[in-house]
Amino acid sequence: MGSTSHLDANGKKLVVYIFCVATINALLQGYDQGMMNGINILPAYLNYFHMTTTSSVYALNTSILYLGTIFTTPVSTYVANRFGRKWGLRLAAMLGVVGTCLQAGAVHVSMFIIGRFIIGAAVNTGFVVAPAYIAETMHPSYRVFMVGFSAASWYLGSIIASFVVYGTQHMDNGLSNWTWRLPSILQLLPSFMCLAVLPFVPESPRWLVYQDRAPEALEILVKYHGNGIQDAPIVVLQYSEIVETLQLESANQTTGWKELIRTPENRRRAMLCATLGIMMYFSGNTIVSYYLGDVLDAAGITAVQTQLAVNIGFSIWGYLLAIIGSVYAEKMGRRPAFLACNIVMAVMLLIQGVLTKVYANKFTPGLSGAIVLIIFLFNGAYSIAITPLGYIYPSEICNYSLRANGVALNELVAHLAGFATTYWTPYAMKKAWIYYIVVAIWDVLQAIFVWFYFPETKGLALEEVDAIFGRDIGEVKVMDVLAADNKMDSEKGVNISSEETPTAL
Repeated sequence: MGSTSHLDANGKKLVVYIFCVATINALLQGYDQGMMNGINILPAYLNYFHMTTTSSVYALNTSILYLGTIFTTPVSTYVANRFGRKWGLRLAAMLGVVGTCLQAGAVHVSMFIIGRFIIGAAVNTGFVVAPAYIAETMHPSYRVFMVGFSAASWYLGSIIASFVVYGTQHMDNGLSNWTWRLPSILQLLPSFMCLAVLPFVPESPRWLVYQDRAPEALEILVKYHGNGIQDAPIVVLQYSEIVETLQLESANQTTGWKELIRTPENRRRAMLCATLGIMMYFSGNTIVSYYLGDVLDAAGITAVQTQLAVNIGFSIWGYLLAIIGSVYAEKMGRRPAFLACNIVMAVMLLIQGVLTKVYANKFTPGLSGAIVLIIFLFNGAYSIAITPLGYIYPSEICNYSLRANGVALNELVAHLAGFATTYWTPYAMKKAWIYYIVVAIWDVLQAIFVWFYFPETKGLALEEVDAIFGRDIGEVKVMDVLAADNKMDSEKGVNISSEETPTAL
């Protein structure tokens, strides 16, 4: 019996393929955020739709994306549960193509809004299905990193869009409508890339087992997790845990929405998913994610080119911190990361509120620079914890029967919160210092809630998280098997870490 502490060619291919799926899926919303943050600053875009930064249309053009998620949540979970996780990802990509075409070709504001509504449907479908698919299919050693990296790739899309808008701003001296149409057209690329990669990735083995297709699931585990070794300990233990758990679930649960509230344990899971959805958008990140220009205006930084440059740096900084958070999520633990980030965000917003109030209309270059530094520190705290864990945690705490709907509930609440905050933020920024302090207080309340209610899931495989919610899973753990396998290899002189990430390949 050979070792499985490091992956063979097939295992590495799976890592690469899912790495692509993880990246591409998040690019769509990330690109949208970076693009809207940029074109909201462009005079040509504002003039074409006859908007000002304080008009209701300006706020609706941005926030409508989140409203699009409400009507597609039941559809996305149905497709993922009935036809498979891969078909859910295909649906997300196809919706992305339709919505982007309408947005890029918009000849009036209604067409633009409809396009963004459909893009919102695509974003929601992708973020409902992708974390579940990645968590259920990825090798246990890579699962936490890859789900976190999927969320971190949101920033990669934002970086690309920020550079694109920075490059188009000067077209026809900034007066051409191509300054915003060209960035919109390029938003098609993530959807096309996703459709191109999907034929090469396997279906979720857990979905296959739930569909009474266990031999196919075993074949995937052997090929991609066990280096082709049928009786590899990691394959035997994973397969037995999956089959036993899903047989128990299928006998006692369905994949319907009612399951989220049927038992006290499930209600606790639903409460955690919904709470995290609120945290993802009520923490103050919307202020700097979609209305960075307004924040910089309040800090005395009004030059369009300077604001676009800050937008680029902001996206790159967030991406780097989100990757670090993904790499070290398993070492940091979930609770410490959530607690620390909420406290840091609260402190940064409090300082920013005080500076904005005391030095209103009196900003020097030094003070403006300090505000930018505070914005970056705030974003760093959010990116290193909430960005990756916002997608890791719901996919962990929900068992298979609840996973698609639990992640969907998280996304539904998150995007409702996103719609609310992106709509009211332009108005709240008229009294920016008050808004900063109110959100800072809210972040403190979030930290208190995490302390009392968020359980730790560090070091557990998906089926083993059930122990937190009352199910006996036995004494042998998947990560224990991996650690033992690594120890055996280490004694043979093979230096492979049980915490290895794709960078070790």
